[in-house]
Amino acid sequence: MTNDPHRRIINLQAEVDLLRAENEHLKKKLESQCDITHGLDTLYQRIITEVLECAPISASEREDGTLEPPWEVVARVREDRDKLRAENERLKIINIKSIVKSVMRKMTDCDDLKSGELVLSEEIHKRYLEEVGDA
Repeated sequence: MTNDPHRRIINLQAEVDLLRAENEHLKKKLESQCDITHGLDTLYQRIITEVLECAPISASEREDGTLEPPWEVVARVREDRDKLRAENERLKIINIKSIVKSVMRKMTDCDDLKSGELVLSEEIHKRYLEEVGDA
């Protein structure tokens, strides 16, 4: 390296320019990360709002004395949903069985048999199609 003060100033100016460029790059990177963080915060707030709508178990009702965590709320709501779906299916089956019994009673009372086939009344046929269509 030379002791020329002019040369030294030029080298220092080049270093300052590099540092300014790196600083600008880091600012843009930080702004991008802030945008991402803001987006994640917004999503997190939406998730928590939805979880709170599911009525988490209060701290006073829990052994650990804390509000039910979001992941436990989601698990509980899913379990409740699955139970309701199973009950709904059970009720559909009971309803279909009821319709079949009704049809069987009508069959025993029916005089209108053609080639071994039962001619169902419009009402029974309609009820059957409604139930089968919902299944």
